[in-house]
Amino acid sequence: MRAFLKSKKIPLYERLRLGFKLFEGHLTWATSGFILSIIGWLPVVFARREFTTSVAYYNVPDIANTIFALGFCAICITILLSLSLLPKTKIRYRWLLKVGHAFEWLLVPFILVIFSALPALHAQTRLMLGKYLEFWVTDKKRTPRK
Repeated sequence: MRAFLKSKKIPLYERLRLGFKLFEGHLTWATSGFILSIIGWLPVVFARREFTTSVAYYNVPDIANTIFALGFCAICITILLSLSLLPKTKIRYRWLLKVGHAFEWLLVPFILVIFSALPALHAQTRLMLGKYLEFWVTDKKRTPRK
């Protein structure tokens, strides 16, 4: 990134635009799952007395509910598209298997946090603290056949 920003061959606007895009992508990769999980609770946890009497304080749960309802509708549409785009087979699957496939899609928000956000946050924290991961390449040897 440092060499990219110092390059004189790329226009300044393009360097800044692509640098911001890279930074934003890495930031949201590590934090989006956590933010989506706790965003509805933030006003309740951090609200002060002055804020609790405002209209925004009472509207935040409704706004968060609407956002999550839209997200749930998007997941339902994804489930229906996924089931309809599966290739037709000669074997007739039971309806329970199709329900199981749909249930897998409902696990996506949890999988996002466990298998994407946590490893990204761990890797970025190690990078920030200077504890780089090291890779040791093993020697490959071929044993002669008997």
